[in-house]
Amino acid sequence: MSEQPPARILRPPRRLRLAMQVGSAVAIAVAITLPLAQRSAWPVSAALLVAAALVMARGVRARVELWSDELVVRDYLFSTRIRRDRVLTVDRFPSIDWRGADGIPRETLVNAFNPQQLELFGPTDTELDRIRALLQRWLTRAELHDDPSPGAHE
Repeated sequence: MSEQPPARILRPPRRLRLAMQVGSAVAIAVAITLPLAQRSAWPVSAALLVAAALVMARGVRARVELWSDELVVRDYLFSTRIRRDRVLTVDRFPSIDWRGADGIPRETLVNAFNPQQLELFGPTDTELDRIRALLQRWLTRAELHDDPSPGAHE
């Protein structure tokens, strides 16, 4: 049994992950204090706790994992595994164009890297270009040397 090399992890910018952590902490603080101020506010408090837990469990850990034979998109609400031989192009990243087992073309948008949704905290064009180049090298099976640029695999 051959051992698979570790995945190359591509994470959204640190500033985005930090903003999610701070936002979750604020939501938890409000969720705890709100029912103390007004007993009937417990449904809002419960909703805030669920949202904060979702952000902490999924949002902060959002990433793209590059394995030798597949990539795994771990996004805010879902995870998708795409075999390397099914990926058509990564030129439009944060969208990944691929073909399903049924032959139908598909697109997976990696929301954690979508600058339109996250203008203030999202990735810059330079960061997206760097990630796109890493994905392109992975797709063409070029050697993935450690990238000295910040945020490569924090």
